[in-house]
Amino acid sequence: MSWLYFLSAFVVSLALVPLVRYVSIQRGLVVEPRKDRWHHDPTPTMGGIGIVLAFSATIIVTWILNPSETEIPWGILVGALVIFILGLYDDIKELSPPMKITGQLVAASL
Repeated sequence: MSWLYFLSAFVVSLALVPLVRYVSIQRGLVVEPRKDRWHHDPTPTMGGIGIVLAFSATIIVTWILNPSETEIPWGILVGALVIFILGLYDDIKELSPPMKITGQLVAASL
């Protein structure tokens, strides 16, 4: 049964990430190439939206389908959301490396 959850998360993210990428490009939410980076074309931001939606939806659907057998892993879900919010904030306003690692450590400790 666990392969079904993996497959559902994979399919949802496969659908959402390109959609979020397309919207990011259309709205100009891209990072321009810089000398200290490896990409040569503008890179869309906000791709994490599709990933976190697929991940969260899979956890919630799993719980809805098996409420008596499944507990929502709140620590993992909240930690993932902290990482997502940190990344989203970094896409909008650049965070310093010490702030990023601090946020990641907080999320991992959850």
